[in-house]
Amino acid sequence: MNRRRALSMLLAAVAVEPSKLGALNFASAASGGVIRIITYTQAGTASDLIARLAAKTYDDALHQTIIVENMTGAGGTIAVVYVGRSRPDGKTFLLGNDSVMMAPIIAQLTGQNVSYDPQKDFAPIALLAEADYIVVANGSKGPHTLDELISEAKKRPGQLNYGSAGVGSTQHLGMELLKHLAGIDIVHVPYRGIPNALADVAGGRVDVVLTGIAPALSLTRAGQLKVLGISGNRRSPLIPEAQPISEKVPGFTVTSWFGLFAPAGMPERDIEEFGRNVRNGMKSAEVTALLSAQGIIPVDAGSSELRALLATDTERFSSIVQQLKK
Repeated sequence: MNRRRALSMLLAAVAVEPSKLGALNFASAASGGVIRIITYTQAGTASDLIARLAAKTYDDALHQTIIVENMTGAGGTIAVVYVGRSRPDGKTFLLGNDSVMMAPIIAQLTGQNVSYDPQKDFAPIALLAEADYIVVANGSKGPHTLDELISEAKKRPGQLNYGSAGVGSTQHLGMELLKHLAGIDIVHVPYRGIPNALADVAGGRVDVVLTGIAPALSLTRAGQLKVLGISGNRRSPLIPEAQPISEKVPGFTVTSWFGLFAPAGMPERDIEEFGRNVRNGMKSAEVTALLSAQGIIPVDAGSSELRALLATDTERFSSIVQQLKK
């Protein structure tokens, strides 16, 4: 079962009432009865799933009409700019992740036109979930361990390579961080999406790739890919044999995270109340099971933790981008 189909089945299991997924009722919206969570991805993605789970749990707990709108286009900037320019009245929120919130930094490499400042234009509400990455290599050809990858790269600088989902992707910047911390030189091979990169690693045409767990799971279980390490500080129940890379390369931690944001200017007490209610709903065993099946880890963290994470990632990835521009 591919990831899109699996996510579609999960969405069906937690779907809110159809009337809440359609067009907004103007009278209801005008009276302040509707809350919207905007996501920049299409239906069936991890971000969409998390947004709908947050909407449903909040709705069930407080009986407040809350809908999810998929506002795609322009690499996510349409949705982000829309929320950033909305009134901070507690009616419009963004389900953002590390990718779209790092877009202004990544734009320095890709030439995108990004007209928002994640730290100034938004009020962090809650960090809801994280997903770790794994470094994978060919199942038979190797390298067979992270130590072997680092050792071989030091013996043959510039002769090994790694694939990514494209220039400026988290996979790209994450591997550049690993290179920097491990003191190795591996050549970047950008692809149009991670599936093609994984296919070439499985086929022995590329040495390694940093990827999400779910896209690589079937290939690792089939023995076509070997996991060299996991990017977070914990082991995953989906691949418990994967050792945290930070145990071999101190300081290396890269996660994909998902958080709720409001337009800047939302009152602090409203931020705390909305965040607390959503976080409480996301603690259920059902939500945990649905997310864990996709390698996503529920996180119970508030506005201060999300703000700190955004600042840390901004500083870290800005440094990497500046190195790449030299």
